Amino acid sequence: MKTLRVVDRAALELCMRQKETVGGFRPVRPNRPKETIMRGIIYLVGLVVIVLAIVQFVL
Repeated sequence: MKTLRVVDRAALELCMRQKETVGGFRPVRPNRPKETIMRGIIYLVGLVVIVLAIVQFVL
């Protein structure tokens, strides 16, 4: 349980930091959680695809 709380806090801090350092991205609107969740999923999928592409290229 303690590790879960630490991870939650780290994720929260990361989100806050990203909100502060928004450069080319549009600022995340806090009143639209569904949009942010979708954006997060898209970002994660993109990240996975990039990693897989790199792995394929290396092997």
